[in-house]
Amino acid sequence: MRIFLSLNPDKGVLNSLKRLQDEIKEELGFTESFKIKWEHEDKLHITLFFLGEVPEEKLNEIRESLRAIQKDDIGEIHFETDEFGSFPNLRHPRVLVCKVNNHDGKVFTLNGRIAGILENYGYRQDKRFSPHITLGRVKKKHTPDLLNLKPKKLKKTFSEREFHIMKSVLSFKGSEYEALESISLKKV
Repeated sequence: MRIFLSLNPDKGVLNSLKRLQDEIKEELGFTESFKIKWEHEDKLHITLFFLGEVPEEKLNEIRESLRAIQKDDIGEIHFETDEFGSFPNLRHPRVLVCKVNNHDGKVFTLNGRIAGILENYGYRQDKRFSPHITLGRVKKKHTPDLLNLKPKKLKKTFSEREFHIMKSVLSFKGSEYEALESISLKKV
């Protein structure tokens, strides 16, 4: 199974992110917007860790280990959406994102705890954790012109009380996500 761990914003935040996508698409115009595969509203999330393919028996062990995070009592994590951007940059975009801020750093504590647990199972984080919500991915052999876009900021606050173990199923329509388990960030 293809597995990742995420924080999933509420419907109000998802609606605001969808409006941001629509605003960007309109400003880009059809030709430039077509160069991007836009994420569907119900798939917008903050990825905490991408594991990739995980055998089912190993996943059961990992799930059990991740549940220990509840004992850490990290508590509610507060976020504020911020500016639109892209990785690696606007001149050579591959992934279009809405950046998110967490001023008390709890999301980095959570990510570090998760990375430590998963390291015991042979999983390593492939790059430095940078909290963001992916809005779209640039299609192969395309480079949309994002440099002329007006700067865009989305100021929306939201909080997360749990993280999710997600399964991603690839099909001809793209990927479909299913939450396998939600793990509280408070001691139970």
